[in-house]
Amino acid sequence: MQYRVTVRSPLTVAIASLCAVSLIAQQLGILSPHALAFLPPRYWHSALDCTRVFTWIISHAGWSHLMGNLPTLLLLGPGLERRLGVKRFAVVLLAVAACGAACHSVTSPNEGLQGLSGCVFAMLMLAGGAQLERSKLATGASEVSVPLSYVLLALLFSLQELSGWWSGPRTIARLAHFVGGVIGIAAAVWLGDGRLGPGTGHNPFE
Repeated sequence: MQYRVTVRSPLTVAIASLCAVSLIAQQLGILSPHALAFLPPRYWHSALDCTRVFTWIISHAGWSHLMGNLPTLLLLGPGLERRLGVKRFAVVLLAVAACGAACHSVTSPNEGLQGLSGCVFAMLMLAGGAQLERSKLATGASEVSVPLSYVLLALLFSLQELSGWWSGPRTIARLAHFVGGVIGIAAAVWLGDGRLGPGTGHNPFE
């Protein structure tokens, strides 16, 4: 029996690698600690600073911060990337980055933002969305069946982030987590689970 290492989820592997490389570069002094972190527009000095709207998700404050996100990325990322396809998976992650940065600049205009946590929360909610079932009614309209377990998951997630917002450490960007979870739920509802009715054979993940 022979074994070989394959790369079936290139985007997930690329993101994980960029996160690790950027942190190593920071610790070696090649990059400044906030070189890739998002800074509110008031601190922008050049047109290149707008790229921080997306690069902050691969920037981390330290190894403990990165290790809190990397296992979930490597666990859920490959499956989601295969189901959604690289393009759709990338769109979800970019949406989390852009929306998280926009909300953060409004609520915390004097603070930076970094970390993959928002994307991780989006992946958790998107993976949970595998329970959703989409069918077509007699009228031709589509219906999405949402299991109670998924509703409870969304409520627990919301309560956790809201309680952390009021009582947790201010160093944690709770709003970015919340935005990621909301986008994950929205993407799960939009994509459904691939069943649009018996015999249709249509899969929105392809």
